[in-house]
Amino acid sequence: MKANNIVTFEHVSFSYEEDKTVLDDVSLQVAEGEWLAIVGHNGSGKSTMAKLINGLLVARTGEITVSGLPMTEENIWEIRRRVGMVFQNPDNQFVGATVQDDVAFGLENNGIPQTEMVTRVAQALADVAMNGFETFEPNRLSGGQKQRVAIAGVIALRPGLIILDEATSMLDPEGRVSVLATIKALKEQHQLTVISITHDLEEAAMADRVIVMNKGRYLMEGKPETIFKETTKLQEIGLDVPFVNQVQADLMTAGFKFNTVYFSEGELVNALCQLRSNK
Repeated sequence: MKANNIVTFEHVSFSYEEDKTVLDDVSLQVAEGEWLAIVGHNGSGKSTMAKLINGLLVARTGEITVSGLPMTEENIWEIRRRVGMVFQNPDNQFVGATVQDDVAFGLENNGIPQTEMVTRVAQALADVAMNGFETFEPNRLSGGQKQRVAIAGVIALRPGLIILDEATSMLDPEGRVSVLATIKALKEQHQLTVISITHDLEEAAMADRVIVMNKGRYLMEGKPETIFKETTKLQEIGLDVPFVNQVQADLMTAGFKFNTVYFSEGELVNALCQLRSNK
């Protein structure tokens, strides 16, 4: 394994049933410090990959390495200390009666001293802009606030790798943008590695690299601007291409030439204006 790879899959396969393969001979590497998005339709195997990385599932064949440690029964608890997971529904992660109790729960389980625990809880809540909510009941928070608290609980443990398993899929557009902006800021602040498991290509656009899965197999990978050029392939496997990329693809079919892929309507409009002014 290369020194800068925090996760490696070598020919990994997984089945829930003998006759139903969920992952089929998947190999990949995740570089330390990168944001990797793994995208695919429901049933493509992407969430299974997240659970394999955290040792919640055991591969049928192949080898998995996380932070230099082979995925074995002896290493599994150490690996889990190094990997934080944020799930789709934050309600499933809450165990404390208050926000601060919930963020402290994982720290208590890891035997962190009380004085350090207080400091970490306060810092984690400040990092996700939830300071001032310490005594609130989690079930009284909005969806975006709940997900921020779930992220704080993970950040407090100071893992090197965070996995977002469809972590924004239940949020409204404003909450999704806010949570992803928080993750991006935390990644830079704490030099984190982020793996985003999603079917939302707008979320994938924030990543450094995108891997596309289809029916349990690796389909393609590249930078977001490379992947988003493949609008037909993405639609063929059931992914909704962001509106701005579909419009750009249609314009290119009509004869317009662009130097790059645009991720916002404003960028595309400016490019069109520039093309018109150059005529």
